[in-house]
Amino acid sequence: MIPFLFSYYYPWNVEKIKKDNKGKSGVYLVFNNITSDFYIGSAISKNEQSNRLYISFRNHFLNTKKVSNIFLQNSMKKYGKQHFSFHILSYTDTTNTRLLEQQYIEQYQPKFNFLAFGVGTINYKHNDEIKLKMSLNFGRKNKAPWNKGKTLSICQKNLMSEKAKERHIKLKSKNFTYLDKFKNSACKATVVYSADNGAFIAKYPSAKALWKNYNHKVSYRTIRRYLKLGKPLYKLNIIIKYNS
Repeated sequence: MIPFLFSYYYPWNVEKIKKDNKGKSGVYLVFNNITSDFYIGSAISKNEQSNRLYISFRNHFLNTKKVSNIFLQNSMKKYGKQHFSFHILSYTDTTNTRLLEQQYIEQYQPKFNFLAFGVGTINYKHNDEIKLKMSLNFGRKNKAPWNKGKTLSICQKNLMSEKAKERHIKLKSKNFTYLDKFKNSACKATVVYSADNGAFIAKYPSAKALWKNYNHKVSYRTIRRYLKLGKPLYKLNIIIKYNS
């Protein structure tokens, strides 16, 4: 059994958690009471008014937008946060908090901790398995907060570089395809009709030429969109069609 200084269970007594931990730094543990899996973290309060341990509790249990650990969050979604508990393992001074956290992690090997600590008190590296998952699964649109300021291996940097090259080639190919379509469409004669009675108004050598005539009223994007829709552009009271 892991010894705890303080333990907090659902329903949470938030005021007590605030009071117990105000101005204190330390190492904490989030425990899944169903599976017995857990996560170990730490928090540093730099003055008596700070309450970083409570903020860590809040981020894990009360803040639905902030993701501190994706594996822990997924477990909470599966089993429900009411089946988790929050424990204080040790209070520390600010100089050895990270080192003690590292020692606890090395000793108890918590499932939800995916970080392998390196030398020193606060410098650490992602292990190869997690770095690979991050690069393959998360991508640029879902940047994780733990992916900032960490040291990556040469192998991982090469992998990320290759992925970036693949994205660049794919995007470049897509842009060229779009450019070809744009050039072809720009050469098509375009006819303008009245939206009221369908009467012929004018003929232009291309959609771009038509747009230049109306560019103070609508954008070229709007012209292109209504060409595809075939619906009346009521802002100009016209119907735009390619000359068949």
